[in-house]
Amino acid sequence: MAENILDLSYLSDFVKRQADGVDRTILLPNGKEMGLKLKIVGPDSDRAERAINEVQKEFAAKASASGDMGESTMSTERERRFAYAAKCCVSMTPPTIKIGDEEFKATEDDLRSLFAKLHFIGDQAYNQAISRSDFIDG
Repeated sequence: MAENILDLSYLSDFVKRQADGVDRTILLPNGKEMGLKLKIVGPDSDRAERAINEVQKEFAAKASASGDMGESTMSTERERRFAYAAKCCVSMTPPTIKIGDEEFKATEDDLRSLFAKLHFIGDQAYNQAISRSDFIDG
């Protein structure tokens, strides 16, 4: 009878890893490491679910206020993705990044600004936040 049972107990770690987040090493556009790691929760986590709801409300309010209820532009879509990714970031190593005179910490606002300044970082954070594959151990 045991051969008719599929044991998915190992997936409990998958759910925990999504809630805790995993470190994502951010790469330069040439594929080399740049010394930055972001800890990001997975798409099935409570934090990601809250992020989706908050981003939807924020951008609906912006569209309503501007009267633009039509199609969103590429920059709006990017801004929306970066807002979601920033909400899914738990921490950053090192804890502060400097670009010229600007400093960025692992706060939602700072991460949004960093992602807007360097799109390739925001793109990697977003791709991690929506992917389940890196949360499976083994």
